[in-house]
Amino acid sequence: MKRYFSFLILFTWCLSFTGSLFAQDSMGFTRQQIHDMVLLHEREPLSEASDTNRGLLMAHFKPVDYIICGYIVGPLTDSDLPAHQAIMWQIIFASGDWVEENPERADMIDAYTLVGLESGLRSYQVILKSNPDARHPALDELSAIGANKFNQENPCRTL
Repeated sequence: MKRYFSFLILFTWCLSFTGSLFAQDSMGFTRQQIHDMVLLHEREPLSEASDTNRGLLMAHFKPVDYIICGYIVGPLTDSDLPAHQAIMWQIIFASGDWVEENPERADMIDAYTLVGLESGLRSYQVILKSNPDARHPALDELSAIGANKFNQENPCRTL
């Protein structure tokens, strides 16, 4: 039940990402600065800078109109490990970053989902190099299958 409740909260929060793709960043960051923060978070998911930027990126991507499918990040919501939370957010941030970079293709859920999955897996590999005990069954499965095949076999669809 805890897992379902955690998933429901995260899924509801993710679906609340509504608004204009072209809204100005109220914090005054440029598109390039946001993109650089997303890349830093991918390369150094547990660094102090990424920890600081995580809150900024959450606020930045909140009004962006895109969907993160619950089956992708849902298994990570039950983990108390900061490493798993960082990977979950990286999937969300990288997907939103792609949507902002490609507004004319923002309705291509499979495309931005794939970008998010690939970015999350790169962060996972960075984390495992320094902490092999940070393994997660869902991420191991995703790594074994590959992001592209996983994305093809588990398409995200809106109702």
